Amino acid sequence: IDNWFSTDMDLRGEVIDCTKIDGFLIQEEGTIIGLITYKFFGDICEIVSLDSKIENIGIGTNLLKETENVAINNNCKKMRLITTNDNMRALQFYQKRGYCLTKLYQNAMEEVRKIKPNVPELGDNDIPLRDEVELEKIICENNIEINKIEENKLDYMDLLVSADPEKDVVMQYIEKGDMFVLSNNGKALAEILITPVDSETCELKNIATVSDARGNGFAGMLIQYVFNEYKGKYKRMIVGTTENLIPFYVLNGFTKYYKTAKNFFVDNYKEEIWDGNLHCIDMYYYVKEL
Repeated sequence: IDNWFSTDMDLRGEVIDCTKIDGFLIQEEGTIIGLITYKFFGDICEIVSLDSKIENIGIGTNLLKETENVAINNNCKKMRLITTNDNMRALQFYQKRGYCLTKLYQNAMEEVRKIKPNVPELGDNDIPLRDEVELEKIICENNIEINKIEENKLDYMDLLVSADPEKDVVMQYIEKGDMFVLSNNGKALAEILITPVDSETCELKNIATVSDARGNGFAGMLIQYVFNEYKGKYKRMIVGTTENLIPFYVLNGFTKYYKTAKNFFVDNYKEEIWDGNLHCIDMYYYVKEL
């Protein structure tokens, strides 16, 4: 209500109550800091709302990726959304993540105000709040397959070291684990590698997506695939990560904190490890009960 003046949203003349459709949220100490809602229209997944209380820390991006994962798993071919002509931040946000402008609904806000009379005449930066802009993103137009790699795992070393930057470290576990590769029309786009810990626990040891395919939900697809693959074989799956990637793994099902390995990156790597601007010191483990 704070951001949209009502729980009702107008989508091309159809009124949708956001409290009655699916979505995802992120909480911090019991307070909701991010929320996305969506609705399926045939093979299209429409983003109805996306809000983040704290900007520039990846909340919106992770919520969007999780919704795209769900859309792919429900055989959707494209994502779609509507924003307003004044919302430059939204237009920048979505276009940076692969969305394209597809339609302009001139003077659409006149109809919206019939449903929500308190919508102001002026929007962000005092721009007249007048039109609606539609954006779309193709998420599945070809043949995506996930296959277990039994031989020649070293062929994927470039992809593996994009997630775990020292080849010597990767070599310590590559043959001990099961590798699965997601391909589109035969081109490898993402990989995941799972290793045994003990009779009840396995570990997501490595996951990576080629740079030009990121943002399409492929990593999330692989995670859901291995959850199903190892359910019944192990009681739990753990993953070790840096601080920056904790929201990604939590959104993908690793919802419980497991342990912290102090000085992990200092003790196990020859060079300093950086994740963006974060100097990695400790490894944080999260768990998914299978």
